[in-house]
Amino acid sequence: MRAQVAHGFSKEDTAGRAIERLFVSYQSRSDGIMNRDQFKFWNAVGIITIGLLFYYLLVN
Repeated sequence: MRAQVAHGFSKEDTAGRAIERLFVSYQSRSDGIMNRDQFKFWNAVGIITIGLLFYYLLVN
């Protein structure tokens, strides 16, 4: 999982740039697959999941 996320990004990229590029590629891939409502729903799920993950990492 982690290797797939890191794949395609150079080490010089900041985390912000990497996340931005990952999101853009995810967004363009999703356009053909899902309608807008599904995309918004899964986008919200992803943001919540990432938020919880960062919260968990910061607390522990």
